[in-house]
Amino acid sequence: MKAAPEHTSATRKNFVGYALVDFWAGLIIVGYGAIDLIMVGPFGATQIAAVGQADLFVTTLFAGVLGFSDSFAARLAKAEGAGSLGQRFLPLVVAILCVAIGLSAALTLMHDLVAPFYQLAGQVEELVAPMADYSVARLFGVGFFLVYCAANQTLRIAGHKKLILIVLAVGMGSNVVFNALYLYVPGMLALFPSPSGAVAWATFSAEIVMATTAVALCLSRLRKRVVWRQDTERGWLWSEVIPILSKGPGIGVRRLNDYLSAIVPLMLIGTISVGAVAAAAVATRIYMIFCRIPQACFASSFVLYSYAYGRSAQEATSIIPRLTKYSAVATVASLVATAAVLPWLDTMLGAEIDHSLVIWLLVAYLIPLPAYFYEQLYAQILVAKEKSSVLFVASTGTTFLLTIPLAWWVTAQFADPFWILASRWLGAAIIAIVFVAAAKQPGPNMGELRSV
Repeated sequence: MKAAPEHTSATRKNFVGYALVDFWAGLIIVGYGAIDLIMVGPFGATQIAAVGQADLFVTTLFAGVLGFSDSFAARLAKAEGAGSLGQRFLPLVVAILCVAIGLSAALTLMHDLVAPFYQLAGQVEELVAPMADYSVARLFGVGFFLVYCAANQTLRIAGHKKLILIVLAVGMGSNVVFNALYLYVPGMLALFPSPSGAVAWATFSAEIVMATTAVALCLSRLRKRVVWRQDTERGWLWSEVIPILSKGPGIGVRRLNDYLSAIVPLMLIGTISVGAVAAAAVATRIYMIFCRIPQACFASSFVLYSYAYGRSAQEATSIIPRLTKYSAVATVASLVATAAVLPWLDTMLGAEIDHSLVIWLLVAYLIPLPAYFYEQLYAQILVAKEKSSVLFVASTGTTFLLTIPLAWWVTAQFADPFWILASRWLGAAIIAIVFVAAAKQPGPNMGELRSV
């Protein structure tokens, strides 16, 4: 039996390497939204508001789409760990392309429903048209977005993780260029229904560039490893299409529920006062900075656990304590570093807000931290084990039957932003308990992923 490739071993070096790439990639991605708002800024508050509001809708939708990319990544990483990536790569790629084409077609057919949806959601009338312009263009690009994500995952899993940063840098540069071209070159803006629409088409164009770049890099690095001639009589395509189609939605809904659990309490705080909203906005941004490191660690754990699981369930189980320790140490370090720079961040992000309220809201964010840690870490393990039904049922039930109703009740009873945010701990704790218990149960047979 051949030794496992060095990059698939759950060593400290590999853990830190994957985590650092995900950390820097996350920071670059944050810059994309900032670029769009900066570029559309000269066109007025209406266009800024339209881009910001519509992006919330698009982000929510794309969170669900990422479930298919996660399912693809889990199966590819297990194949790499088992030494069979060359055999499994082509069917997996064809499967994700089928999903991308199907999603693009389905969402394109829904473009006439976008404006009525925003009207039904009670958006300000003057924002409805530019928000629809932005959203429709982004929906057209969902297929390229999914292909880009899958190609990026392939580079990371196949041992070429640093190339992800090159793809993201190319994408950011392209986004700036296309925004400048569509918004400021004479005559170009007239081709779009609004500045918001032009910004969205710039993002769509950048996604095409990113997808093309990532695919080209994948092919150049993997062309000698991939088995390009497949036995079509053995159902090679359906062996990957069916799992991705069946597992992807559940994984995606769990991502969507995570987003809703975070955004709904903030929306409820918006009913209290402007001061509370401002303090919550600053506290949220500081908390998001803190979360960059733990999130990168969870992503690193996902890859390394998937590699090990591709070889054997026993090996995967044996590395969980190690991955937990690495992630916990990094999380504590991030917490200490954030606390050290907190006075500076607080002043920089909100010089005119209630600083004591910001501190209290950060405390409220951190109350569920232990539960959040285990929830997120074990969610990655469940994705690797393809337990999408657990992810779907647990996250959906807790989000809609507990987290959101409890936040609404706390708002109605106390109208206190601290308790609104702190109320999330109960839902996070229940999900963490369910995920940890489910992760101890056996997953699918990995024989199909081993080398022949």
